[in-house]
Amino acid sequence: MSLLSTATFFDLHISFVYSPMPIFPASAICCTSMFAVNASWYFEYINFIIMHFTLSYVGVSIFVGLLYRY
Repeated sequence: MSLLSTATFFDLHISFVYSPMPIFPASAICCTSMFAVNASWYFEYINFIIMHFTLSYVGVSIFVGLLYRY
């Protein structure tokens, strides 16, 4: 259940709320969602942190699931 909920939250956040767009050739990402139109830089910074936390939770959930399975 933990893996499904974290993966779902990560997918919804990355698709609709954050919507990252890579900026080439610089190694940077800017937020292109509909919520970021009139937002300040705080919004992009907070969404970047949430994206990394949810990505970490998905990775840890997969690791724990594999650890207890085998």
